[in-house]
Amino acid sequence: MQRTGGQVESWGRWDVDGHRTAYAADSEYGAYIEVLKYLSPSPRLNVATRDVFPDDDSTEQPGTLLDVIRSQWDDQFTGFTVGKLPQVWRDERRLYELQLPWDGWLVDIEHSDTLTALNARIAQVLPPDSGDSRDVVDALTRGHLTGESRRITTTVAAYIHAVVLQDGSLPHGIAFGSKHGQDLGCLAAWLRKMDDGHPTNLEPTKLTGTFTIDLDNETFKRAADQVGLQAF
Repeated sequence: MQRTGGQVESWGRWDVDGHRTAYAADSEYGAYIEVLKYLSPSPRLNVATRDVFPDDDSTEQPGTLLDVIRSQWDDQFTGFTVGKLPQVWRDERRLYELQLPWDGWLVDIEHSDTLTALNARIAQVLPPDSGDSRDVVDALTRGHLTGESRRITTTVAAYIHAVVLQDGSLPHGIAFGSKHGQDLGCLAAWLRKMDDGHPTNLEPTKLTGTFTIDLDNETFKRAADQVGLQAF
């Protein structure tokens, strides 16, 4: 997706203004978790109804507040309810397999060497007079890079996007850990060739496979179960 203008807080973590960024996970399981986690019910709904309505004698529903919500949704929306993932969701999506460039580099954004290099140039990376004053930092940490401030992460991304590496090349993108677990690796690949007007086949980051998301896919079922969703 090519990012141009708009509210920066709605951007992807490592988007760069005027450029295309493709996001991916380093495993099929990680890709499902990244997408499904945003659909999962809030853990705060797993509270007993008697704790939410302690003085309501008419509240006879057992179980949790999530159970009550699901029951009410089932009465009004057949097949669509909190915590359920209908077939139409899978039918409208595909699992894509990417091939990364054969040479060159992704910047490991959370590596200590990366943080050291960024902080050595902190005034250039995050100019103190730009953006929201709440996002001005004296020194970057992993907390900033994995946090929710898109103003910080996209400003860092813009700086890295323009950096010439020691071997004279430009970075292909950024490797980063999922906020849903340090065991899940993710990457943001910048599609520089396409940005420069070249045809898609010259882009070194290539689409090599497209797969349907089948209900009997064990990896998909494991991910859905992990985030508290029931697929059907």
